Amino acid sequence: MRITVLQQQTKSLQSETVTEMSKKIDSMKHLIWHGNVTEALEHLEGMLLDMDFIREHSPAVENDTGQS
Repeated sequence: MRITVLQQQTKSLQSETVTEMSKKIDSMKHLIWHGNVTEALEHLEGMLLDMDFIREHSPAVENDTGQS
């Protein structure tokens, strides 16, 4: 399951933001497991907005554009 992969990736990182994302992923997995797909998608949408915000305001990401 792809959510499990996300959990594993976030657990390998260390920060307050990552810990919060890991909790949100666990919550999404729980919601999906119990058939609350609509609510899980709402959580996912919120996470994507959070990650966009982090990406836009992170100096490490700004310096690493992935282009040579």
